[in-house]
Amino acid sequence: MTAPKRSRDVLPKTRKHAQQLRRQPTPAEQLLWPHLRAHGLGGFKFRRQHPIAGYIVDFCCAECGLIIEIDGEVHAGREAEDATRTLKLEGLGYRVIRFTNDDVRVRMTGVLEEILHACVKVVPMTPPPTPPQGVGGTMPKYDVKTLFDQAAQDYDRTRRQFIPCFDAFYGSALALLPERQGLRVLDVGAGTGLLSGLIRAQRPDSHLTLADVSEAMLAKAQQRFANDAQVDYQVADFVLDNLKDSYDVVVSALALHHTPQSQLKAVFAKIYAALNPRGMFINADQVLGNTPENEARYEAIWQAEVLKRGASQQDLNMAIERMKADRTATLENQLDWLREVGFQHVECWFKEYRFAVYSGVK
Repeated sequence: MTAPKRSRDVLPKTRKHAQQLRRQPTPAEQLLWPHLRAHGLGGFKFRRQHPIAGYIVDFCCAECGLIIEIDGEVHAGREAEDATRTLKLEGLGYRVIRFTNDDVRVRMTGVLEEILHACVKVVPMTPPPTPPQGVGGTMPKYDVKTLFDQAAQDYDRTRRQFIPCFDAFYGSALALLPERQGLRVLDVGAGTGLLSGLIRAQRPDSHLTLADVSEAMLAKAQQRFANDAQVDYQVADFVLDNLKDSYDVVVSALALHHTPQSQLKAVFAKIYAALNPRGMFINADQVLGNTPENEARYEAIWQAEVLKRGASQQDLNMAIERMKADRTATLENQLDWLREVGFQHVECWFKEYRFAVYSGVK
């Protein structure tokens, strides 16, 4: 795509008017802007009330050559004028998408999907860049560890907001636990111990070992379990370190997607080796869309649902910052890798957009 022509000479009067419009957005613009600001939608940069060729457009992504216009009641009877404006902007190389106030108020998820899809068609979303390599080609610990050490205090507070399918997601994992008594359970990437806490409540006879690279996260987990003698803790990086001891069940929740795709199969092999015969691995995690378009839709739906559930824009931005450490793989690849390292009865039991629960038996 040829980059749109940009008008760099903005009249002082136009610039002042744009500043006034930013200070006095319409209700629909106020609803949409939190989703677009600060690279919030798919990492694309949007400007609001942006001067172009003598016009002031509601929202603009220069990288994608995309203009978003929100048409309210004031546009009634101005169809011819709007059409002329659109033709001029398209003549400069922009694509113009129009939504009504009701579109933004009633179907925000669909609006975000359409915007993100338009962006991706021009500038395809690509996997995150390969992180700096450490000794032996491994990922340095600080990439994940530092992010989650910093997030430990607020991590649990926003879980239900950031996992729209929270109950079904964790409930599906719990339902897969074997029925026998006295299970030895390893929680890989245990974080603050949320999943282990749910297991402990359901299966009080189990013995739990929580392993995580973040000491701060494990400190929060120790507060959760107090002096429970049936709970142990290990500071470990499951990508670099072998898993200690043997277990009847290995579980993980929202952790393994931080593993580089080239190393995830090896992590699955470590988990397989740590299981007793007939032991089960249960993973509740995020998966990558099979195509950039699917992944863009996952992202748009997720952001809309998170804000709908009351998360603040600051919380959402912090989550997006942590997601920079994600190295998510598709569900199909993950299930194939489980089979390749020896797991049997591999199955996905739950999936809602990017959230999935699957298992395998040794």
